[in-house]
Amino acid sequence: MGKRLGHMIREFREKQGRTIEEAARGLLSAAELSRVENGTKEIEYLIMEALFETYGKSLDKLEIVVSSDEYRILELRDRIYEALLQKRSADAEELIRQYKDITDEEKLIHRQYIQMAEAISNYNKAGKLTAVLQQLKTSLHLTTAEIKGQNIHLFHQEIYLIYMIFWMQYQCGDTERLLDNAWKMEQYICEQYTDEEEKVKIYPQCIWLLGRILLDIQYDKTAKYTINKGIDCLTENGALHWLTQLLELKKECEERLGEKAEVEECDRYLDAIRTLYEVAGECQTKEISLALFMQSSTQRECIISNYFLKNLREEKGVTQYEMSEDICAWETVSRIESGRTPNQKKLYRLWKKLGIERERYYGFIESEHYEVYGWVRDYNRLIGNEKRQEAEMLFERIESELDKKIPVNKQYLERARITEKLRNGRISNEEAIEEWRKILAITMPPLPSGKRIYRIPFRTEFAIMNQIARTFAAMGKYDSACEIYAEVLKQYHKNESTLRGHVVQGILLYVCYAAILEDNNELELSEQIAKEGMKFTIECMRGDTACKILANLTCVYEKRKEIELEMRYLKDAYYLSRLYRQGMLTDLLKNRYAEKQIKFQANRLNLQIFISETN
Repeated sequence: MGKRLGHMIREFREKQGRTIEEAARGLLSAAELSRVENGTKEIEYLIMEALFETYGKSLDKLEIVVSSDEYRILELRDRIYEALLQKRSADAEELIRQYKDITDEEKLIHRQYIQMAEAISNYNKAGKLTAVLQQLKTSLHLTTAEIKGQNIHLFHQEIYLIYMIFWMQYQCGDTERLLDNAWKMEQYICEQYTDEEEKVKIYPQCIWLLGRILLDIQYDKTAKYTINKGIDCLTENGALHWLTQLLELKKECEERLGEKAEVEECDRYLDAIRTLYEVAGECQTKEISLALFMQSSTQRECIISNYFLKNLREEKGVTQYEMSEDICAWETVSRIESGRTPNQKKLYRLWKKLGIERERYYGFIESEHYEVYGWVRDYNRLIGNEKRQEAEMLFERIESELDKKIPVNKQYLERARITEKLRNGRISNEEAIEEWRKILAITMPPLPSGKRIYRIPFRTEFAIMNQIARTFAAMGKYDSACEIYAEVLKQYHKNESTLRGHVVQGILLYVCYAAILEDNNELELSEQIAKEGMKFTIECMRGDTACKILANLTCVYEKRKEIELEMRYLKDAYYLSRLYRQGMLTDLLKNRYAEKQIKFQANRLNLQIFISETN
């Protein structure tokens, strides 16, 4: 996957003092990993993701180019999980068969996944504890057999299997030994996962297991402290998975401790989460099952090379023959666009011919050091929380680390500078829009026709488009703003992938698009986009964004004078924003709810008086 990713993997390994053999364990050979680190070997997405996970790092921080075959594997995994969770055994078995057909079972990561999925399916059908427990252990052993001593580094698939084994042992009544093993797993995650974005995917399940066992043996205060750690991990990272289960466990704990106010607060949070699922038209899963231990949040960013190439070529009016000249046979282009996994060197040469000025692009910035991507994420959070001084200091560090000769780095830095100038009143809205368009053209120059959005935008490109749209809205040019969001959404759908492959952009798009439509009084379309966005955020398990969408829906219902719905959603949005510690939004919703409640009660009283007088 290129020299930069290889450099990151080697840097992780050397910092943790691992040998090549230890780092490659269960995923690929030592010789293959050596070539990956040197940038001379490409490996499939799932193996690279698992390598990152063994170091406690998140591949989600990068945008990754995948083939249509790789994307289909990711999509099949999502569909298999849903079928297993909903106990649709026939569907699950058919999807597992399809997975076998398109994956190489010689690769342990796939063979292990298939065995795990088959074990869950067997349990859903027959419920035989002992037999399924053995199947799960056999599956785990495929990749862990070579682990020696204390030098243990697991990827998520292995961790999910361990949780499933723990859960089966719990059902068999093996509590005492299980408690000790669960504490060891919790300690491992806390020590290994310094990247909170990755830790949140696997920590809550462990905490739930610990909390459940501690309550069973009546260690109620220890259980409360432990459960609160899991809830904090979720809410600090905006995640939704396992939150209902942990809140239910916390409620049980608080009832035992006689904490009436805490119990009532848990009920309010649980009601608010139920509302999110209701708005999305989704069924909320409460039952603890084997498949549920695979549930996680995601912010995955994947560009599907085949469709991206085809759509870009067609938008630019270039034939397959013209594009292939001096690079490959035109039949090769045809096969790539039809779904064949492309040769990466040829793919990037084809991209370059179509105006994508980047070599082996893996993110909204380019750096060989993973920590810089983490700084960018932290900077965005600081800006969002209005912590300007801290954000400026961090931005200086980011700027000092980035090679400004690289187009995407220049684009990222300039975008932030223009935003800051506009915020401080040093340029006008019109000037900011013009400057943003200039830096967008670094990587996405307008077509001769003048069209500016003609392919899927990368992360910084979308951030620029979003700022242009929001600035148009601030100027009252709502139609211009909505046109940008509608065109971006169209490009995502043309790529023949779901928005789950573009989570960061998708979240921002739905929140902002629905809000601006509401500002423009396009209430029916705003509600439609908001509900689509709610479904999307729940698929990705992003509770913080779901809260913002719910808050915006209250504005739609206010304008439509649907008072009962407005008040209910306003209350639930307030409790969710408090749960996710969204300070400014929480204060706004609290004040608005208090004001509305006074008016609502006054109107209800007047109605009661009117009815009584007419009687």
